[in-house]
Amino acid sequence: MSRNVETKTYSLLEINRKLVDLTKKNMGDELGKLQIELEAVVVKVHDRAYKGLKYVHCEENGVRLQLIVDEELARNIKKYSVYRFTGYFQIGSKLQNIVNFRVKSAELTESREHRFNVLKTKYYREKNSLLHLTSAFNYKIAIVTSKTSEGLSDVKGLLEKAERITIDVIDVNLIDPESIAGGINSAIAKNYDIILLIRGGGDNFEPFNSEVVCQSIYRSKIPVITGIGHENDKTIADEIADVASSTPTDAANKLLTVIGQANDISSMSLKKILLNERGSTTIGAMLIMFLIMAILIIILFYFHLIDIPKRHDQ
Repeated sequence: MSRNVETKTYSLLEINRKLVDLTKKNMGDELGKLQIELEAVVVKVHDRAYKGLKYVHCEENGVRLQLIVDEELARNIKKYSVYRFTGYFQIGSKLQNIVNFRVKSAELTESREHRFNVLKTKYYREKNSLLHLTSAFNYKIAIVTSKTSEGLSDVKGLLEKAERITIDVIDVNLIDPESIAGGINSAIAKNYDIILLIRGGGDNFEPFNSEVVCQSIYRSKIPVITGIGHENDKTIADEIADVASSTPTDAANKLLTVIGQANDISSMSLKKILLNERGSTTIGAMLIMFLIMAILIIILFYFHLIDIPKRHDQ
């Protein structure tokens, strides 16, 4: 048996207020009483403070939590380091951050530098050579990124102008390390000539510091060129890649430089082959002419010998 359901239309501000009020009513008291220890990687520390407080963002596999930290305490919190935060949850005033974590203390458990050094040492490898490109007449390029990533259109625009290049975009979620690693592994399985791993600007490059992404680059026999963020955004993926670039556009330009050099080498090799073939053809022709002349001389000499007795008989 069906029943009529009353439908009411809300504006965005109204639905925001209603959901915040409902959350406070049903969860506010309980959340405030619950003391919690939270261990997480910091991906962003806001520059500006508001009433003596700063916002700090932590993220893991696409799950982001906003922390509220005293300005004095926030000064010592560094991006991409792991902290153990002690505090409690509180209801926010906006829908996108309806639950915040109010930090009372923060303890550094692993610095960014330590994490970088451990993974760089663990996944250090000899760089893949780009010399194999000199033997190719069509280059297959895999661009591992999100189809909505900033800079992708610029990169494609540059590469599509070049000759003898085939481009495939492998679409991944750039805030999910597993998705990024899966995109790299897919490019490896399809045996591309070069893998471009790119991402435009932003404030969270932590996925490119993850172990699963480092493993995929480490295992790749195909050269990997990175172009992640802007010039100051350095990640472990950059350290392990065969060629690291400051931006996605810079990565495309470096690739074109390599391909241009490869084309020059290929052209030079082709000219050498043609010259060798021409040289071989010339030598062969001379040998044939020599053999023909020798045969003619032998024939003439043979008839000359036959003609001598006839003269004596006369």
